[in-house]
Amino acid sequence: MIISAFNAAVAGAAPFDGAIGPAAAAAPTLREAFAGWLAGLPGLADAGVYWEQPSQLSRYPCLVLRVPSRSYGHNLAGSDGTSRATVEVTTLSTRQADCVAMAEAIRDHQDGFRGPQSGLAILRLLLEDEADSATAPPDGSDNWIYQMTLEYRCDHRVALPASIAQADC
Repeated sequence: MIISAFNAAVAGAAPFDGAIGPAAAAAPTLREAFAGWLAGLPGLADAGVYWEQPSQLSRYPCLVLRVPSRSYGHNLAGSDGTSRATVEVTTLSTRQADCVAMAEAIRDHQDGFRGPQSGLAILRLLLEDEADSATAPPDGSDNWIYQMTLEYRCDHRVALPASIAQADC
């Protein structure tokens, strides 16, 4: 599914003020923040953004977002308001050069980032791994689909659960 609704919602969102607890509920999710941020990068405006897998009717080039793992930080009182996620951004294209150019544009703007990103407080964003692959053409076609997957470790702020804010904890 293409994420144009998320892009529109994030574009109109108020900047994240770093609030923790119920007031932080208005902050975008990690997925919304990444989708909005990627859609705004130069050179990627025409690329569709999909979750998990592109649709069978997707147009190329496109981007695929996936969060294969995510953990939450804790201390002796419970949640500490942080999360560590593995975020995979895969570029897909019928031309290998386009695929590489999109991956480089993402890496140039994203690796080592700290600060607010599309309204989400990013503590640390580091490129951990990069992998290339290709999908063989379907029968009767000569169109290979090239892929580059960038795997990021993203430490970011999350809203504290309501139980942490209770006075009798």
